[in-house]
Amino acid sequence: MKILVKTILLALGLAVFAVGCASPAQPSAMIPKSFNITKHLSGSVSVVVTGGNKTNPAWKSDISSEDFSTALVEALNQSALFASVASANTDYRLAVQLVKVISPNWGLTFTDSVVSEWQLVRVRDSAVVSDEYITTSFSATPGDAFAAIKRLRLANEGAARANIAEGIRRLSGLNLEQPVAQ
Repeated sequence: MKILVKTILLALGLAVFAVGCASPAQPSAMIPKSFNITKHLSGSVSVVVTGGNKTNPAWKSDISSEDFSTALVEALNQSALFASVASANTDYRLAVQLVKVISPNWGLTFTDSVVSEWQLVRVRDSAVVSDEYITTSFSATPGDAFAAIKRLRLANEGAARANIAEGIRRLSGLNLEQPVAQ
C-alpha cells in the first residue's frame, strides 16, 4: 500500500513538473498591434486599473491590475489617442475596472473573456464623459501552444488585448466637450 501511495505521489509530481506552473498574463502580449481610431483627442489622461488578480502559480493564469495598467498605458502611448499619458495633473482620468476574467478550467481550445468597465472622467469638474462596459473574448488552440497552462495564458492575453483595442476604439469616438448625464 505504501508503495502504491508513493507511486501515485511521484506520478502527480512528475505531471505537475511536465505541465509547469501557471504564469501571469504578460503586459507586452496585451498591447494591440494596431489601433482603429476615429479621431485623436486633445488633452492628457491618467490611468487607474482595479479589479485584477495576481496569478496563483499552482492554479491558472490570471491578469493583474498592474499588468493590465502597464499594457493599457503603453497602448495609449502607441496609439497617440490622447496628447499625453501621465500619472498626475491631467485633463482626464481613465478608470478601468476588470470586472471579470472568465477562463475555462480544462479543454483543448481555451476561450477566455474579459469584462471591464471603462470610465473617463474630466478632472476639472469631475464630469463623467464616458462610462461603458466592454466584453471581449479570445481563443487559444493546441496549435498556439501544446501545454494547456500556456494556452490559457495566451487566451488571457488575447482577451485583454482585444479589450484594450476596443476600449481605445470607443474612446476615440467621444466628443469630450459634453459629459454623459448621470
